[in-house]
Amino acid sequence: MRICIVIPSFLPVTGGAELGAHQLGRRLVSRGHDVTVITPQLDGRWPLAETAAGGVRVRRFHIPRWLPGRATLPAVLATYWSIGRLLAERRPDLLNLHYLLTTGLGAHWRARRLGIPTVLTLIGMDVYDPLYRPPQLLRPLMRRAIHESGTIVCISTFVRDVVAREYLGGRLDRLEIVPHGVDVKEFHPGVSGEEIRARYRIGPDEKIVLTVQRLFARKGVQHFIRAAAVIRDTCPRTRFLIVGEGPERAALEALARELRLQDVVDFTGFVDAAALPAVYAAADVFAFHTFHEGLGIVLLEAIASGRPVRAPSTSSASV
Repeated sequence: MRICIVIPSFLPVTGGAELGAHQLGRRLVSRGHDVTVITPQLDGRWPLAETAAGGVRVRRFHIPRWLPGRATLPAVLATYWSIGRLLAERRPDLLNLHYLLTTGLGAHWRARRLGIPTVLTLIGMDVYDPLYRPPQLLRPLMRRAIHESGTIVCISTFVRDVVAREYLGGRLDRLEIVPHGVDVKEFHPGVSGEEIRARYRIGPDEKIVLTVQRLFARKGVQHFIRAAAVIRDTCPRTRFLIVGEGPERAALEALARELRLQDVVDFTGFVDAAALPAVYAAADVFAFHTFHEGLGIVLLEAIASGRPVRAPSTSSASV
């Protein structure tokens, strides 16, 4: 079967949605399917066509700079404009849309006209994040796409409940729950974390509290740092590892300096996926502190690695 996955961003972006889509594509390829990810070219240095690990084809389309409007609108319009050519070229038997915004609306519209069945996978902030509300202009189109999709998949009960409440009048019967997963051959309790401890000069008698997040405001890493200041005073033999990159890094490093935590808080920057199992293995506790999350893949990775997890009791990342 020829399957196209349409998603607003893909590798080398390494958020949970991108990793989840890649894992899905790899598994489908391993079962004999022809899988192509269609996604915007967010960086002009990225090739328009390539093959990712596991045999997943990637086709990117350009977003013209002359398109007007907010950051969301140009990508939405570019999808309506560009996706038809790529779908006609690939001629998929099935279209899997990840997110409604920014690419799902245009892809759904084209799929209906080409007679391509769709599976809509709802993951995150375009349907649940109160800090990111879709433009009112687009909400009727989002509602229509949900109603017209052949199958609707939500990655958690939380996302399902939001979609039912805001788009389906409370109906749950059309919504399936299929959580993202992690490869337990890579993430498991038997991995050694000694190399990570040695790299950051963390002694065997010191405890490590770990967070793995992109450094964006909605991830709440500033609260992890403020908590570190409290823990440092009561448990002085504790170190804190912050794994990830993002636009908030400079401000977060400044906060750590302000709280005089330079000796106990380490910013590792981006860590390649192949090295992540050792990072989890080094930790004594994994902290999850995002404000809003459909289902954090880092939670699943930490659990699969056998690490105790501390998350808010009101966390929206439920399965």
